[in-house]
Formats: sequence, C-alpha cells, structure tokens
Amino acid sequence: MKLLDWLYSLALHAYPRNFRTRFGREMRQVFRTRCRTAPRLPPVLISTICDLIATSFKERSDAMMTPRFARRLAYIATAAVLFLAASATVVRAYVIPTPSMEPTLVPGDHLIVDRLARTPQSQQLVVFRYPLNPSQIFIKRVIGLPGDHIRIVNKHVIRNGRELREDYIKFAASTTDSYRDNFPGTPGYPLPAPALEMLANDVRQGAIVVPTGALFVMGDNRDLSLDSRDFGFVPLSNVLGRPLFVYWSYDASARHTRWDRTLMPMPGPGN
Repeated sequence: MKLLDWLYSLALHAYPRNFRTRFGREMRQVFRTRCRTAPRLPPVLISTICDLIATSFKERSDAMMTPRFARRLAYIATAAVLFLAASATVVRAYVIPTPSMEPTLVPGDHLIVDRLARTPQSQQLVVFRYPLNPSQIFIKRVIGLPGDHIRIVNKHVIRNGRELREDYIKFAASTTDSYRDNFPGTPGYPLPAPALEMLANDVRQGAIVVPTGALFVMGDNRDLSLDSRDFGFVPLSNVLGRPLFVYWSYDASARHTRWDRTLMPMPGPGN
C-alpha cells in the first residue's frame, strides 16, 4: 500500500494545485478503493504523467531553475515528448456529453480509451468517428458485426434469429416508435442518405444485413440515442478504440464530482 500511496501522490500532481487542495483527500480514497478491487493497477498513470511533468515543473521552476536543473529539465522534457508521442497512439481521453448511453455512461463521464483495440466484439462499447461528421466522436455499443442479421421487434433486438440478452439497456419513453422500435421499417421522419441506402440495399427477409467492413451500433438509452437506425452503418475505419475506464465523472447540473464513478472500469462485451 505504501507503493500505491507513492504512485498516487505522483499522479495527483498532474492536477492543478487548487484541484489537489480541494479534492486530494477524496481522490486518494477513491484510488485506494479501486486498487483493492481491481484485478490490476488502473492505467490512470499513463494518462496523467505528461500533465504531471507540466504542472509540477511550472510550480517549482522559479525556485529551482539552476543551470544543472535546466539540463535535467531538458532531458525530462525530451523524454516527455517521446512519451507523449507514444502514448497518443495507445490511449486518449474523451468526455460523454449526452445521455444516449445511460445507464452505462452518463454525461460528464471522462473516459480513457484504448486506441489499439480496433477489432470490436459483439455487444462491446466502441468509440468511433461519426460517419456524417468525422470531426465528432461518438461512443455506442456494437450490435451487429459484418454478416450479422439484425432486426428489432417491439424494442427487442433479434440477431441472427436469436434475441439478445441486454441487461444494460434503458427505455426513456413509454410509447413505441413504429420505425425505431420495429426495425427495419418505414421511417416516420427524414433520414440522411447513408441510412436510406442501408434500408434500400441491405434488408434481407425483414432484417438488416451488416456489410463487410462495417458495424451496426446502438446506444444503451434506446429511446434517446442517435445511432445506426438513424445514420446507417459505421465503417470499421472510423473506429478509434474501446473505453477502458472512467477516470473522472463530473455532474455539471449539481456541480459536484461523482466519486462512485471515478476510476470505474468499463464492462466487457455483453455486460
């Protein structure tokens, strides 16, 4: 535990001084709890080490900037740049802005994403570039892989003739939408061209057939999710990775940190 305390103290300096002063005690307790319950040490240090270097040196530079220290700083800065270049290809941070993935993810969840995991599995969470606007980043759940037959009957997803077990989903509306909840069908609202092409070219015997090189994705909050029912398939080339864990969660409406979600690992496929 002394080693974990030391590692935590190191990681905490990645945050500004006012954050450490305000939340340091609570973050320490969350870190200890997660380390006791997690099968392995959370990789949060990877995402914070560069901020640690920048923040700690900024606070100490005036008092410590001697020629010898400047040389050391140059070595450390070089190492930091190399580390940043390497880690940028491995992990990246994203924030959840909407309730489309509730209850699995809530607005204000800040995620660390494994950018090397670009081969999705069925019912796995996946981060991708929005097909209609690649500058936007979405996170949804993989429902259909290439070759899968997908249809929805009264809000129940049927994949390859068998109903999916989906303990993670949420329904916000008490009514049934004739298109989204009994899919595929005739949409009652305008759809973009890729979705219309999907409905025109990829329906076989009442089910959508996911083409090669594509995914069919849906949000866990099924009634409030913009997903493949609305914009069509997601090209595999748009996939950025899979989320590893929530490194911080902030409730903007209540203006407080959700400590119970901090360092929360993400579920695996089908969970």
